[in-house]
Amino acid sequence: MSNCLLYSYQNGQRTGLIEGIESLQWMPEWQSAGEFKLVCSCSEKNRSLLTDWGMLYNPDTPNIAALITYLDKTINKDGRTVIEVRGEFTSCRWKGRAVLGDVDVTDAVSGILSIADANKRGLEVTTGQSSESSPVDYTASWGTCYEAFCDIAEAGDIGFQHTFNPVTAKETLDILTGTDRSDQTTDDYVGYFGTPPQNVASASSILDYSDYGNVGVCNGEAPSEGDTFTQQVVYVGQTSLAGNDRHEIYIDGSGVSHTYQVDDGQGGTTQATYTDAEYTVVLTNYAWAALLKHTNALTIKLEARNTVPIYGTDYEMGDTMPIIIKEIGLRAKAMVTAVKLIYEESGKSMELTFSKFELLD
Repeated sequence: MSNCLLYSYQNGQRTGLIEGIESLQWMPEWQSAGEFKLVCSCSEKNRSLLTDWGMLYNPDTPNIAALITYLDKTINKDGRTVIEVRGEFTSCRWKGRAVLGDVDVTDAVSGILSIADANKRGLEVTTGQSSESSPVDYTASWGTCYEAFCDIAEAGDIGFQHTFNPVTAKETLDILTGTDRSDQTTDDYVGYFGTPPQNVASASSILDYSDYGNVGVCNGEAPSEGDTFTQQVVYVGQTSLAGNDRHEIYIDGSGVSHTYQVDDGQGGTTQATYTDAEYTVVLTNYAWAALLKHTNALTIKLEARNTVPIYGTDYEMGDTMPIIIKEIGLRAKAMVTAVKLIYEESGKSMELTFSKFELLD
C-alpha cells in the first residue's frame, strides 16, 4: 500500500519497512495508550519484522510508537496468507508496573511523573520534565501505574504519552496539556475545520440528554455489624443548581471500602483504615470519575482530510481547535482527544474525536 509507511523496531534498532499492508487502523488517544490494528501479507520478511513486544513507527504520527501484543498468522481458504497484528501505543508499558500501597496525589502532572519514577523497576523509559500543574485530590491505591495515570489524567484534565525518538528508539513519559488554537488573533492559531477550507469530509453535531447529569449523588460503603463508621453520601458536580436545571445521577459507591492495604516494609502488606475525612476524599474521587461519563451532551463527529491544518505538524493531541460548519449551524471549539488514521487500498482517511466542547457566538 503506497500511502502507508510503517517501520519495525526490535531491541532498540530499526529493522525494516513492513510490506504488503492491506489495512491499518492507527488510533492514539490523549488520556490512554490507544491502539492499532494491522493486516499485512505473511511474507518471510514480515514474519521476521513482526515479533512479540516489537515496536512499530508510523511517520504520520511522528512522536509516538506502538507495541505489538498480538500476532495471528493465517492461511485463508483461498490460500492467501496474512498476519493480523494488534497492540497499543507504548505508554501501555505501565500496565506492567504496580503502584505499591496508597499514593496521595495533589497535582496531576507531578503525581504521574513521581509515580513513574517510584515504580520503574528497570523499565527503559525516561521521565520527562514539566513546569505545568493541575491540582487534583486523588489517591492511587494498589493497581497498575497505567490505571493510575489514566485516572489522574482524567481528574486533572491532562494527557500523557510515551514520546518516541525514531533515531535512538528511546522513550520518554511526557505530560500533554494541549494548546488552545481557537483564537485567530494569536500565534497559536493554525486554521479551522470546516467546509470552506475543504478539510472536512463529513461532520455531525448531536445533542443527546438521555444520559446527561450535572450532579452526582454517591453513597458509600454501608456499615456491617461491629463497624464504627456511618454510611456517607457525597454530592459532586454543579451542586448549586436547583429546579429543572439540576440533573442528578445516582452513583453506587457501596463497593468503595473503608480499608486498604499498605506496604509493611518487609515484602508484605498490612490492612489500614481510612479516617472519615480520608474516606470522604476517596468516595468523592470515585463519584467525580463516574459523573464525568455523563456530563457531556454534545457530540461532534468529524471526518477530516489531513490537509491544512495537518495533524502532527500544525496541531497535536490535546490541542483545542475551532470547528465551523455553516451548513449545520455549528460554531464551536473543542479538544482533540483521539485520532483514528485509516489506511486501505482505496486511500487514507482520518477521524477525529473531540471533547470539552464550547459553542462559539
